[in-house]
Amino acid sequence: MKKLVLGVVGAASFSIFANVGVFNGSGQTPIAEKTDAIQMVEEEVVMTPRKAQGPVTTACENLDPMDYRCTFLLRNLKSTPVELQVGFPLDLEPYRMSSKSAEDVEELVALFNFTARRGNEKFQVRFVPYDKEKHFSKLFLWTMKFAPNEEQTLVISYTMEGYLGLDSTYRANSRESRDDVDTDSLLTTLFDVGIGEAHIYVTGTATCWAGEIEKATFKYYSQEFESYLAKRGAYDETDEDRKNRLAALSKKGANMLLLLKPDIRMVRNWSPTPEKWMRKDDGNGRFHYEMTFAPFRPSKGDSIQLRYVAPPMPTEPDEVAIIDESVRKISKAKGDQAKQYLRDAKDVVLEFYGIKTDNPRIAPFVRSQCWSGQDRSDKLSPALRKRLEK
Repeated sequence: MKKLVLGVVGAASFSIFANVGVFNGSGQTPIAEKTDAIQMVEEEVVMTPRKAQGPVTTACENLDPMDYRCTFLLRNLKSTPVELQVGFPLDLEPYRMSSKSAEDVEELVALFNFTARRGNEKFQVRFVPYDKEKHFSKLFLWTMKFAPNEEQTLVISYTMEGYLGLDSTYRANSRESRDDVDTDSLLTTLFDVGIGEAHIYVTGTATCWAGEIEKATFKYYSQEFESYLAKRGAYDETDEDRKNRLAALSKKGANMLLLLKPDIRMVRNWSPTPEKWMRKDDGNGRFHYEMTFAPFRPSKGDSIQLRYVAPPMPTEPDEVAIIDESVRKISKAKGDQAKQYLRDAKDVVLEFYGIKTDNPRIAPFVRSQCWSGQDRSDKLSPALRKRLEK
């Protein structure tokens, strides 16, 4: 697992994709500003994740991409012509680029497959690494002109890789659950870390437009992608990685990170939570998930987070020894107290596999986990169950 830890360091920042906004300035450091002239009337964002071109390894290679198609209906509220510079930041993380000339724009457009269109007209864009306040990065900019009271439909398409690395197993938007659980507790220390994959779309940047957004629809076409994740697991393990992981498991002193392995299926940890998305039938066994807001009133910093997490769980009876050893090391408890801690930890694993334990001590923690309440198709072998119930 050494490679995973090193890979996580390199991928520790989420790729966070922002909404279209208004940016003033003609140089390399434009500044985001609010307009009172142009309203974003409607917004539709279609998100389609795809399988990476190659194996998704613990070195964070070949990350799974997401295709975005964003359609915005914009309206000039003024009875006079309006011209403004529009920008679309692809990220909220620092971005470094070479000091080459604007010739790099074509390469960057191709890299992100970025297009901004109005009907059949394709806008000529320029690129800056970040805005003046350094709130946004990977920023494409172009000019739009509106006739008096004119409405225009702007369509933006692009592709971005997601994130792969360590992530919390707490349920998204679960502040109440966190308040109920001691974040320094043994269970949190043992289980509140997983291998996470995520794509995040920031909606809060839409606040720069005049008025409010009358309607916003978000569509997520994840059917094929989730089938692929179910087969792949948390990541693609090479023969060498598997050999090294199994060797590490056999050594004394193994820790919970060694249970972060591709045998565990990823579970949804969406924000808004999965139950707030409506499943829509597309016919012929096809479907997608959708949310609609009318009106849509995002706050600064709001986002849609499509995350999947694989928690550290044993899949073989011998791996329960890692939990035993971890409990002893972390709790430093002895006697009956040590037995109770170990019982609680094993009961969490049973709950993960869908076995109800009626253990009141672990109930708040279980409720706080992203896997709680989700249909578990993982198979709990009789031998593993016997070891856990021992």
